[in-house]
Amino acid sequence: MVINFKIKQLHSFLLIFAVIIPLLSCSLGVKGIKLTEDELFNIAQKQIKQDFSKTFKGLFREEKFLRTVKLMERLLEEYPESKYAKRAQLLIGDLYYKKGGKNLIDAEVEYAAFLKRFPLSDEASYAQYRLGMSLFRQFLDMKPKIKTLDEFDKIYNETEFYDKYKDKDLKLIKRAADVFADLAVLYPTCVYVDNSIEYLEIFSLLFSLQDLYIAKYYMKMDENIAAYRRLDNILIDCPETLNEDEIKYLLGICLWRLNFENESLKILNQLHTDAKDPKLKKKIAKTIDEFTKQT
Repeated sequence: MVINFKIKQLHSFLLIFAVIIPLLSCSLGVKGIKLTEDELFNIAQKQIKQDFSKTFKGLFREEKFLRTVKLMERLLEEYPESKYAKRAQLLIGDLYYKKGGKNLIDAEVEYAAFLKRFPLSDEASYAQYRLGMSLFRQFLDMKPKIKTLDEFDKIYNETEFYDKYKDKDLKLIKRAADVFADLAVLYPTCVYVDNSIEYLEIFSLLFSLQDLYIAKYYMKMDENIAAYRRLDNILIDCPETLNEDEIKYLLGICLWRLNFENESLKILNQLHTDAKDPKLKKKIAKTIDEFTKQT
């Protein structure tokens, strides 16, 4: 009986041993084995290639996305002066950028870290551009239906597309504008300059849309001085972003309400002569008629 008991103990030990050893091997394979910088980087490249082999969305599966990020973070931690350091830092940023959503904050951090560490590298303009795009995509807070990576940089120029953001906080846009403006100054010959300038024009549109939205609210509340200032901002800073005639029409109304009747009628009469939109022209004529009757 003693022998049988010991045999059972040995059997249980062997069973446990058979289960634990593979787990230990896996653990050592991730943390215990000192892989070279070449091995770490090549494994990451192979993982990404495998993830994209069947479908573009393959990379977006959480477990595959995280394994590659952690592998590159390990490379930077174990080989901070590696020949792959620049590429690894960018790759981490790109993975977060492609993943999107809340990961864009991490992408922003990684691109900023790259620029701080490698400000004179050939890839600095790319990192600068992606940093701006990370901020812009955070602001848009939308999940693009993409089939290729290029669609992440799709530029929407339609005013209607941005009208829904007129009452949104523009802090991220202000930061993105600084990034793109710096890109145009620091890397004037890079391939991202044209896109950056287009985004700066879109940001001007967003600021104008918000000024117009707030101005109309002030006019509704009979806060005409505040409304006038907002409208005047548009004409001074970004006159071509919105319908300039509409802005002047609203300015004329503000001036009338502020008891600057002569100035108001002067603007409205000139606008009635110059305006090309028939609907607006008709509205201006009606307003002039109403104001004239009050004098």
